[in-house]
Amino acid sequence: MNVKESYYNLKSMFNESMTVELLTEPLQTCRLSDDAEEMQVLLEAARFDHSGVVNDQNEVIGYIDKESLGKGYVESYIKPFKTTDLISNSTSMIDLIYLFHERDVMFVLERNQITGIVTSADLHKHPVRLLAFSLISILEMALLDEIKQVYRTEKEAIEQLPSSRSEMVYELYQERLKSNKDLKLLDNLQLADKGELTKRTDEILEKCEFHSRNQCERFFSDIEKVRNNIAHAQTYIGEDHNAIIRAIVDVNMVLKNLLG
Repeated sequence: MNVKESYYNLKSMFNESMTVELLTEPLQTCRLSDDAEEMQVLLEAARFDHSGVVNDQNEVIGYIDKESLGKGYVESYIKPFKTTDLISNSTSMIDLIYLFHERDVMFVLERNQITGIVTSADLHKHPVRLLAFSLISILEMALLDEIKQVYRTEKEAIEQLPSSRSEMVYELYQERLKSNKDLKLLDNLQLADKGELTKRTDEILEKCEFHSRNQCERFFSDIEKVRNNIAHAQTYIGEDHNAIIRAIVDVNMVLKNLLG
């Protein structure tokens, strides 16, 4: 399977099989007649920011935000759902990622009932980590193919790297060669090396549609941090949920530019 097939198979899997349902948490609810200050304490203890509000028929008719609660009853603080607050549990995870560009919470519809909630914290869960890590891995393969096409020899490509990086590539190559006779020199390039070669190679830089070398450098620095945090099983992938959103969106865009 080539890189292009890998990319489109991954997107197909996440569009068809990996849905919002995998990230959804059950929606905690309260009643219109509940004390608002008590609900604020309960939400704080449970580390929730929102709660659904139900009527006498146990139908979810709105929600409350912990930070807005004060004296009185919940009915004084209820917020109606907007269309943009709601998402189907069958929505693909990739579509959800793009929606979270503009919001921190969404309420999940199962059939015609609001039953769940997805927040920015849920973007650090394993399915999203898998998507980000897989996209970055495919990007590495795509860049390696581009490097091999642009440079006539492996040596010519390695010589474009700073001496400290090229020395590391040769050292790693010699070490791995002991157990793998078919290994090529360029197979030992790390993500940072591929980023450096992209930045220094006009053909690849333009194909990725980076507007400047600085933009290219920032892109690779950001996705390397995300990739490393995922690989090292850090609780949070970035300083905020926007880090993984940017990584997925930006890597996806570069792959589209490279693979068509």
